[in-house]
Amino acid sequence: NHSISLRETILHRELRRVLGHSAAQFFVFCIITTSATDRNATHSLKFTFFSQNHRRLQPVSVVETNLGEPEDNVYRKSTAVDDSFKCLQQVFQSVNGVNNSKMAMTMLHTEINKHLNTLQSNVSKLQHQVHSHLKKSSSSSYSCAVVDQKSRGDEVMASTSSKITAAELSQEY
Repeated sequence: NHSISLRETILHRELRRVLGHSAAQFFVFCIITTSATDRNATHSLKFTFFSQNHRRLQPVSVVETNLGEPEDNVYRKSTAVDDSFKCLQQVFQSVNGVNNSKMAMTMLHTEINKHLNTLQSNVSKLQHQVHSHLKKSSSSSYSCAVVDQKSRGDEVMASTSSKITAAELSQEY
């Protein structure tokens, strides 16, 4: 079970003040927590709602309806974990012991930017490889049978065979 912190209480009070006292009875504060499996996939979200009741925030019971896949759906097991996710997990773990929130955010920002730059560099290399392969393939020609279909009953006749380049082929189709 969750208990609401002083920070969350103040946030709730300020939001209620901004929205007006008449809306206070309809205003709830929600804390959402996640849990991950050993395969690093988020499988559940826990919601705890609080409402103002005589100057105190008290938990509100809420029934959650699953609008997604049926409950009997089994997650497909995979031994592979995305490299980007592993990297981000390591970044968050490295910041875990830092008490200064500004320093922690700066470290997170720096590490995530490093990772994004690495990904961007890899994507650029792959785009260059694709471009060079396309350039090579457009300069070579392929033998291609051009079929002229004239049907007479059940009979189909094929005509000439000619040379066509990949560039011409891509323009036609």
